[in-house]
Amino acid sequence: MAQTQEREANISKLNEAMSQLQLEFTLYKDESSKSIETLKESLAIAEEERDKYRTTSEKSLKDQGKQFEETVERLNDQIREKDELLEEKEREQQNAINEID
Repeated sequence: MAQTQEREANISKLNEAMSQLQLEFTLYKDESSKSIETLKESLAIAEEERDKYRTTSEKSLKDQGKQFEETVERLNDQIREKDELLEEKEREQQNAINEID
């Protein structure tokens, strides 16, 4: 009879330990689920920020490219103007030389 009571006490302790483990597992699982959800939210935010940055960067590059093209065009215009002035000065100089001769 003492053995039976001892076995029942051991079974009861094992059942309590198992219940405690199940509770701890459930709590751990809930915490893990919350952590996973938080990580997913953080990932979604990071992806949004990355996409915004990428879009901004692409727009910025396009704007810089456009500005560069405009600068090149403006410089080419200035070069043409300077070339025309130089040619005009050379003609004037040649005309002055021709008048002296």
